[in-house]
Amino acid sequence: MYPITGLKTIIQIQRGCNNARSDTFKRVNQFTEKYLNSGSSPVQCDARAMAKPSRGLNHPQLGRLIIPAAYVSDWDEDPERYVV
Repeated sequence: MYPITGLKTIIQIQRGCNNARSDTFKRVNQFTEKYLNSGSSPVQCDARAMAKPSRGLNHPQLGRLIIPAAYVSDWDEDPERYVV
């Protein structure tokens, strides 16, 4: 009897995870759609850049997108301060 109850619990947990993942992707898609339709200039990325030093905070546009919103004005003033 215990294995069946355990299996039901596992299935419920998996359904919860799937629903949360679905909600997250839905939000990402909505925000992406809003961004693309806002008329903002797209982030220019060199698709051939395979070296990690040219990614993340080291890339001026990508770095601005991934820092917390509270630090965006500081980033705009001096992005070099955040480069690792």
